[in-house]
Amino acid sequence: MSDYLTSGQAARALGLSTDSIQRWAKDGLITPTLTTPGGRYRWKLEDLTAQLGGTAPARETIQPRSPLPPVVLAVITATEGVAIGKRAEPPPPWSFIGGAEIENGETAEQAAIRTAREDAQLTIRPGANLGHRVHPATGRLVTYIAANVASRNHAMTVGDQHRFTELKWATLAEATALMPDMAAEALAHLERVMRRRR
Repeated sequence: MSDYLTSGQAARALGLSTDSIQRWAKDGLITPTLTTPGGRYRWKLEDLTAQLGGTAPARETIQPRSPLPPVVLAVITATEGVAIGKRAEPPPPWSFIGGAEIENGETAEQAAIRTAREDAQLTIRPGANLGHRVHPATGRLVTYIAANVASRNHAMTVGDQHRFTELKWATLAEATALMPDMAAEALAHLERVMRRRR
């Protein structure tokens, strides 16, 4: 058992709070390496770091942040491209649509539907859960949900001006240029979907 860390030890190593680690595990956003017969979580640091999107040593990739609820970003694609927005309060300057906290009793998919409607006035059909990571610019745990526009109208209108000041349909090249720290899973999804539509 010496190779395994308690939630408190893992949280300290990553500069996070124990409450965040335990809450994310309870919500199914991260999975402990093992659970003891008494229901305690045990972690291997490399497994946990990989789940949070880190590839380098955790101390270099994750900075201490206050424990905040996880948020959702909707990776919305249509014939026009991928929906992105210029954030009112960067970092990052541009992101996928969303950034809303996942509310109690709400799934990530439901949060994606809500935030697409609130932020861009879009009705979407959620698809695959693309994964989770701690965002390198914000320190927030982010869930990425793939989605398609569910209506014939693909026009976007800024809904929450505290979150976004501009919205646009971007090509894959524009999206990667404006969001150079894009999650690898989101980029792989866009490469599959958008190249197929050419």
